[in-house]
Amino acid sequence: MKKKDSRPGNRARAGNEKKQAHAAKPARRADPAPKKREPDAVRGVQKAAPKEKTVVAAAIEQVPARALMQRTGALPAEQVPVILESSGAGDFHLIDSGNGLKLEQYGDYRIVRPEAQALWRPSIPDR
Repeated sequence: MKKKDSRPGNRARAGNEKKQAHAAKPARRADPAPKKREPDAVRGVQKAAPKEKTVVAAAIEQVPARALMQRTGALPAEQVPVILESSGAGDFHLIDSGNGLKLEQYGDYRIVRPEAQALWRPSIPDR
């Protein structure tokens, strides 16, 4: 149970006095006069059913996923400047990555770990 009375900003209330939500507004009358309604707004009268709209759903065909093409031939020469060199990585080397995996080497150990951002094909073929 929450202790709402002990929260900052609340003042203690004496006895079982109920909190007034809107003290500035006058109290509502206990028995207000019934509202007048239009004759067609009576619940017992049913309106004519609206005409059904004929919606033709476009047939969505499921297209099978395209297979990745195996490319052959010489790779283009890349002339990209070196942006980042990390010499403080010790015995760590990233050998290859692709197909959601990365192949790393820590000293004498080679480890294959998942890498969600490696969406390309690995450069080293599967063994």
